[in-house]
Amino acid sequence: MAQPVTRNLAARPGPVVVVSAGRMQNTVKVRQVKETWHKHLRKTFYRPKQFLVHDPNSSLLEGDVITTAPERHSKWVKQTVAAIVAPFGKPIDERPPLYTAQQRAEIADTKRKAKVQRRASRGVASAIREARERGWEVETPTVGGWGALHDEAQSAGGAPKPDRPKDAMGRSVLPGGRHKFGGKGEGGVNKEAAHGAARTSTRLNKAREQEAEREETANQSTEEVAKANLQGKQ
Repeated sequence: MAQPVTRNLAARPGPVVVVSAGRMQNTVKVRQVKETWHKHLRKTFYRPKQFLVHDPNSSLLEGDVITTAPERHSKWVKQTVAAIVAPFGKPIDERPPLYTAQQRAEIADTKRKAKVQRRASRGVASAIREARERGWEVETPTVGGWGALHDEAQSAGGAPKPDRPKDAMGRSVLPGGRHKFGGKGEGGVNKEAAHGAARTSTRLNKAREQEAEREETANQSTEEVAKANLQGKQ
């Protein structure tokens, strides 16, 4: 049986206070007050900081004093509750229990294993390598198309990447150099490129018409000047 990966589950220094609970699923907002020294005023100010904390069993209530541990769950939730220092309102015995550090490590390890197995089944070399290093059984694809496997999949023990003909074009390139657009099949063209070409052609035609008008105006002016000169001599 593979051993769980050792993670830094040390609690974040200093307790925090829950300021919002029950508004987000398995997530609470906490406030942490830090002391900041102003070097010009030579005085200490208290600077509050708010961030989100993961609460897997919805055990926290607004007003609780807790400690947190680093554990990423999303872009904005990078902490999880470690312990309740001072409960507010309902006693701790009447609330859902918190996970211990070992339980959190096992849950994270289980989720990581499922993700690695999914990526390895698609032939990702890094996932195959990680699964073999940690002793996890994965099903690697036996047949893959162009670009389905990473260049290092064969060295990592995955399915070999088939040879690609030298004169073969990309998947989205059609005969004649045209590209697929909007999921069309053979014969589809890039509408954006066609629209750009049409606009360019319109501008060129307009420029040619303006140039022709300028030349015609210049010729008429030259003829009028020549007639005026001829009349003046007579």
